[in-house]
Amino acid sequence: MAQVARLIAPDSPLARVIESKRAYINASWDVSGVQDGFEGNREREQGRGMDLGTTLLMRFGSAASATLAAHVASVGERAAESAADAWIVPLFRSLLALAATGRLETGHADALAAACASAPALLSADPDAFTGTVARGYSSLRMRSGGQGGAADRWIRILCRAAAFCPDITAFRNSGCVAAWLTGLVEYRAEGLRLARGLGTETCTALFGVPLDDGLLEGGIDALARDPWLSPARAFTHPVPGGRVTWFGSAGGHESTGGCFAGNPSVRAEDGRIVIIDGGAAEGAPERERLLVACPEGVSLVPRDTDSARFPGGPIDTAAFRIAGFSPDGLPLGSAKLEPVAGCMPVPGFERLGPFSAAGVGSTLALVSVSSFRVFVIGIEGER
Repeated sequence: MAQVARLIAPDSPLARVIESKRAYINASWDVSGVQDGFEGNREREQGRGMDLGTTLLMRFGSAASATLAAHVASVGERAAESAADAWIVPLFRSLLALAATGRLETGHADALAAACASAPALLSADPDAFTGTVARGYSSLRMRSGGQGGAADRWIRILCRAAAFCPDITAFRNSGCVAAWLTGLVEYRAEGLRLARGLGTETCTALFGVPLDDGLLEGGIDALARDPWLSPARAFTHPVPGGRVTWFGSAGGHESTGGCFAGNPSVRAEDGRIVIIDGGAAEGAPERERLLVACPEGVSLVPRDTDSARFPGGPIDTAAFRIAGFSPDGLPLGSAKLEPVAGCMPVPGFERLGPFSAAGVGSTLALVSVSSFRVFVIGIEGER
């Protein structure tokens, strides 16, 4: 702990907390089984700066300092120092786990530090649940983004905004689910809408980024539940015109290029869901059939037994529509004529679809291109 001691003022609240927990922190280090890896890493790292062990300890000192300072500002030094007894060791263990798995310098530690500083009272109330929620959510979004931090970083920013208004760890976890939907884990949309009803208006204002009162919150959530292609910003602030093509997206690809399909995909509508069939997967295999989940925040293909993968409305007669240079006014849908969208540009790739199959439910169309192994999705804002 000598490296940490040099980072903080002697006889400061943090120094006293760390000293009181020195034995527990050292024990965590000793039983981790990674200290040999740190030592072996030292020579390789010295040419580029600090070794991994020193980096870990500096990360710990920085995160602990910011968290304690935030808590002192809200409850005073004595109460914050007392509360830190509960979270100082779990924070170290969480950072140690990141170091052991090679994730200390990949944004994970910054996310954990930011969350802890944003809600030190929640961290103190249940340190393991708090750090676990942050670690799992951030990792899931990074994995879904191919190891990139964009969506995960947006998630932690939204969650940190909302954390200040969460009364307990349950509300914090529920806010994490809503934020996950808003930043790309679209299979959590239905659950996120359900959970948002139980969060306060201040928490939802922070999550959705628009000012709300109780009436706007309930009405907006009702509108979002009815229309999968309505964005939260429009649901809470604007009336929604019907019959406009407003959103496009795609998912899939051949497994040889990093996609999920082993063979040519096809699509069918079934009981309010859109089923994507992988023609290259074995009959009965879990990956043979997936369900489409789509909304303005993204497109995902999820396991066949996912309950939330259901679109409101009835099946679409796809025999009645055609692709014509792919502008919205050239796409009749059933007996309804779509209104042209001013300034709408053709979607790259659609004009080269070639042979395709299609299925639709309610206001969602899925086109599966044989040549590209991708599922293209068209969303039509407005209740139909």
